[in-house]
Amino acid sequence: MKVSLGVLYDTAAWGLRAELRYHGAKKASDIDSASVVKAPDTQFTIGQATTLDLSAQWRLRKDLRPNVAVHKLTNRKYRLWPDVYGLAAASTVNDAYTQPGRSLHASRVMDF
Repeated sequence: MKVSLGVLYDTAAWGLRAELRYHGAKKASDIDSASVVKAPDTQFTIGQATTLDLSAQWRLRKDLRPNVAVHKLTNRKYRLWPDVYGLAAASTVNDAYTQPGRSLHASRVMDF
């Protein structure tokens, strides 16, 4: 399950945006491990996670605006179900399937 909620505040000179995403857990009772991985292994399960993205933009001129954003502000380690489907719980590479952590993005948009 994935639930997204976003809030945008926009004026003529600037704008702010916040996006909250909830990713539901996948419990062992939700999975038929026998059809996914070979016995005696079991399917790797994932926990729930919530992420928060914040962004802002300023309109310096009609044709120029810098943007800045912080993605995954919570910096929580989490995995998505489609990425780990078929992965055994005993696998030694489970951390390779985590989503990227916090990141900062900056850009400048110029209209011609």
